[in-house]
Amino acid sequence: MIDLVKIPYMKYYKHELEKSFDMQEVEKIKQISEKNYADLLKDCNDPSKIMLKFWLKKLALPTIAVYRTMLSLGYEPDEALKIIKNSLVNIAKKITMPYRIMSYLPFSYQILRLEFNPKFYELIFPSPAWTSKVIENSSDKIVVYFNSCFFYKVFTHYGAPELTPSLCNMDNIMFSGLSKIVEFKRTKILGNGDEVCNFQLIRKK
Repeated sequence: MIDLVKIPYMKYYKHELEKSFDMQEVEKIKQISEKNYADLLKDCNDPSKIMLKFWLKKLALPTIAVYRTMLSLGYEPDEALKIIKNSLVNIAKKITMPYRIMSYLPFSYQILRLEFNPKFYELIFPSPAWTSKVIENSSDKIVVYFNSCFFYKVFTHYGAPELTPSLCNMDNIMFSGLSKIVEFKRTKILGNGDEVCNFQLIRKK
């Protein structure tokens, strides 16, 4: 019996697949992806840190599973990457909802600053999975530099570093949920081959 494991956020991948393929092909991609996802779960080491489990099992491995499936069925990498990118955009819109709600709260910028408090920040982006430093956390802006990225490491390990920019693009969507209070800027991205990711959240006056 073939092991199938339900892929988190699969409805978002299906939504994009249905724009290009008939239902029979979509179901085929879904089932093979679930088999690939089950294999990936068996292969990987289970992280001890809660947020790493989330990032790995909810985002990184499902992305790899769907991408591998499409390539194995003969689809071009560019076509598969387009499906992945668009799916992750919609997943990001789902994940960013708490930010959108927070942006309407009093003292929302001060609440955001707490997220970049060293202890809380370490829970979200634990080291050594990420190597990063909060350069500034002031009343005017928050600046963070990432020198290494968990997603890039995982995708590279599984031979698909080209998936990283699609995950990087999720930041643009997620931080758009805070557009009432901050402007998100980033001029360098590890996934694009730069030496650092330079996050800037500039407070709007």
